[in-house]
Amino acid sequence: MSESLKERTARNLFWSGFSSVATQLLNLVFGIVLANLLTPEDYGMVGVLLVFTVVAGALQESGFIAAIANLKRATARDYNSVFWFSVVMSLAIYAVLFACAPLIADFFGKAELCRLARFVFFSSVIAGFGTAFSAYMFRELMNREKAVLGVVSLLCSGGVGIVLAACGYSYWSLAWQQIVYVGAFFVGRFLCVPWRPSLQIDFGPVRQMFGFSSKLLVTNIVNGLSNNILSLVFGKIFAGQMHLVGFFTQANKWNTMAAGVVSDTVKPVAQPILSSIGESLSGRLRAFRKMLRFTSFLCFPVMIGLSSVSEEFLLVTVGAKWLGSVPLLRLLCIGGAFLPLHALFQQMTVAAGKSGVYMRMNVLLIVLQVGAVLCAASYGMETMVAVYAALNVLWFFVWHVAASRFVGLRLTDLLRDTLPFLLIAVFSVGVVYFATTGIAAMVLRLAVRTVLAAGAYFLILFVLHATILREALAFIRPKKKPGKHFAALSGLKG
Repeated sequence: MSESLKERTARNLFWSGFSSVATQLLNLVFGIVLANLLTPEDYGMVGVLLVFTVVAGALQESGFIAAIANLKRATARDYNSVFWFSVVMSLAIYAVLFACAPLIADFFGKAELCRLARFVFFSSVIAGFGTAFSAYMFRELMNREKAVLGVVSLLCSGGVGIVLAACGYSYWSLAWQQIVYVGAFFVGRFLCVPWRPSLQIDFGPVRQMFGFSSKLLVTNIVNGLSNNILSLVFGKIFAGQMHLVGFFTQANKWNTMAAGVVSDTVKPVAQPILSSIGESLSGRLRAFRKMLRFTSFLCFPVMIGLSSVSEEFLLVTVGAKWLGSVPLLRLLCIGGAFLPLHALFQQMTVAAGKSGVYMRMNVLLIVLQVGAVLCAASYGMETMVAVYAALNVLWFFVWHVAASRFVGLRLTDLLRDTLPFLLIAVFSVGVVYFATTGIAAMVLRLAVRTVLAAGAYFLILFVLHATILREALAFIRPKKKPGKHFAALSGLKG
């Protein structure tokens, strides 16, 4: 592999990591402010609509972003075809959702959901105009531009949401926040990407890519349902208690945000890089295992740590009115610790051209999740969330079985790359948790647990001479060149 590709990968890993951290920090700040201004009922109202928005987004994108990334050579004709397909699809989807808004309101027993749904769903139309631009930026690894756009869009949308919430617009502030973010991100992509659509509408390239992208489409819909199915189920079961849906929405938001710090760092780079390796099984396996260790190194301490300080974190940041979210966040973080690893397996599967495996794995997961959650409905919300989280843990090993055939990863290698980080994270967090139970002040307990657990985790890795920690420390030293160490973290060194 050429040196230039290594440096390009390193640079883009840096920018995707920067984007991930900056995005989650801004989401943290805006989330805390909005949660103090709004009520659980407000979050519940918008939360029950999220699954429809996600499915609409998957339909208008139809897997063409990944499909274009897998092309040996992408032309202006390919991008133009995807652009017009996404525009037409997004308008058609919005027309259907607009007509179905009264039915959605009746389903949840909330008449005010009709107007809210029609407004929120318009974000899918805006997103439809940006799909081809997203595909261009994804294929060309324009992660620096995406990082800047993400920060600017979040600042704009978060500011609008806070102002409207402070003015008493309740759940409408969350709806406007979503619309402004999608709109600002589209404008930014339009300005950054040199390609422009033409009026020569030709769906030929779309038809050629559809065999590959259709499987991704089904999978993306299933992923959207999997990540948001509980909001839909809870919205129906607890329709008269929308604040309970709000508790789950708040807990799931923090869980998704924490997991996103890790997955959003690796995901924008994994598929393009793994695809560029070609048919070399040994090269692909080496790069994948390095990414697997790097992801485990980050995700386990972050998610296990958040689970242990859920009560302190929520009480300090958003207040006692969100106390009902605490047990849900604890459970979600356990399952959430494995979601970045799921995403890595998914990226490997797509890079290997196995979109059928990708689709079947995710379809089977959502079927099992829906069935298991509904079976546990009589035992209450916490039990339903616990079952959902347990399936996310177990599915990590199912992913290994499915992908081992074309990745060449043995179970012993999988455990060697992930289990040490999990055990060290659990040990570090557990010892600190029990050692600090006597601290009465909530803020002090949160700070002490966070600092000591992180310190213990890194100290143990340092004593054990963990290679991944040495590479990370080498990167942050000013005298070192970041390109080489990010290349090492991505599995492209040597």
